[in-house]
Amino acid sequence: MTSRTIDIVHITDCHDTGAVGGELAAIKVKRRYADRADHHDIATRLIEVAPAEEFNTIDVGAKFSELATSAVNPNRLVLAINAAPPSIPGGTGNNERRNFVLGRLKNGVVFGGTWGGHCLSYVKSEIAELYELLDSNNGSQFRSLEVLPDALLDFKADKIDTARLRLVDVAKEVPNVPRHSHAWTIDNFGNVKLFLNDDDKVRLRSLFEAKAKGTDGRRVAPVKFAFGDRSVEFAPAANAQFEPASSQFAAAALAQKLFCIEIGTNVVSLTSSAKRWNTRGQFTDVEQIATLRGEPHKPLGYTLPKIGAPVFFGA
Repeated sequence: MTSRTIDIVHITDCHDTGAVGGELAAIKVKRRYADRADHHDIATRLIEVAPAEEFNTIDVGAKFSELATSAVNPNRLVLAINAAPPSIPGGTGNNERRNFVLGRLKNGVVFGGTWGGHCLSYVKSEIAELYELLDSNNGSQFRSLEVLPDALLDFKADKIDTARLRLVDVAKEVPNVPRHSHAWTIDNFGNVKLFLNDDDKVRLRSLFEAKAKGTDGRRVAPVKFAFGDRSVEFAPAANAQFEPASSQFAAAALAQKLFCIEIGTNVVSLTSSAKRWNTRGQFTDVEQIATLRGEPHKPLGYTLPKIGAPVFFGA
C-alpha cells in the first residue's frame, strides 16, 4: 500500500444519512468508498457520513464549506455531496436528475456529487476545476452508492476517463450565495452561525465601534435581531424585502466574542469558532447569535430559525 492516506466525508440529506431507517444504506456507502480506495491503493484514515437537513442545500453547502476550510491537510480530504433535488409537483419524468460533478478546490480538497441549489455556492470563489460527469444521470436508483464513490475516487487517483467529463463554467453555472444575510449553521447548543453580506458586516462593526462601552475586552453595544420565517434558498426576493414587525425583534449585546457578557444574555458576536471564504476568496469571520447560558439545558432567548432563514438587525 502507498503512503497516501485520505479522509472521506459524505455529506447527505438523503436516505443514506445513517439515521433510523438508513443505517444499512450508510454502511453500504462507506464500504463502497473503502473498496474503491483499496482498488487504487489509497489508505483511508476516516470515512464518515455527515447528515444534512432534507431539501436544504444551504445546510449542505455550509457543511461543505466548514469541512473544506477547517482541513489541516486539505490535499488529503475528499468531500462527497448527495443532496436531494427540490420537490416538484408531479415529480420529474423518467426520474431524471442532473449529472454529478467532480472537482478540486484551490487548497487541494477533491470533491464531487450533486451541485443543485447552493451546494457549491459557499466555496465558489475557491473552485480550481469543476467537471460534469456526463454519464451519471441514469442507470442507477442509488447513485450515491453505485456511481459516486467510484467516480470520485477515480478522479482523486487521476484515473478518471476524461471523455466522461465536461468542463463547467463556474462563474456562469454555479449559483452565487443568497444576497440576504441568513442563518448558516446551528450547532448542538443552539448557537446560530450567520452568513452576513458585506453591508451587514460593515453595519454591525460600525455600530460596535460607535456605541460599545466597557473595558478589559468586555465592551458591548446594544443591538436587536430577528429571523424571517422562510428560507432565502427558495424565496430570495421576497425575503430580502420582508421586514419583521418590531415586536419580533429580540434584544442582544453586540460583542467581539461570545464569552464577554453576563449569563442569560442574548449576544451577537462578531467572531466564532468558524471561518469561511468570502466572495473574493479571503478568509472571513463567521458571526453568530447565541444565548449565554450557565447550563446547556437552560432555554434560549430566541426561537431557533430554519437554516437559511433571513436575519435582520436593528439598533
